[in-house]
Amino acid sequence: MQFTPSHVTIEADDTVTWIWDDGSMPHDVSGDGYGSEVKSRDRTFDDPGDYPYVCTLHSGMSGAVTVEG
Repeated sequence: MQFTPSHVTIEADDTVTWIWDDGSMPHDVSGDGYGSEVKSRDRTFDDPGDYPYVCTLHSGMSGAVTVEG
């Protein structure tokens, strides 16, 4: 129950896809100004910056996306 890798660097307008690979365990992705439904997994990041995120269902599951311009 962890995001692997826990940090990625992408370019603006790229899409990150989270793949849930631990059976039927539900997860989500939630960060400042965005969030997903349980088991939803895609997000396009338009603006440069750092975007930390967590799984709100499991404490300790966290990661970050760095978006470069």
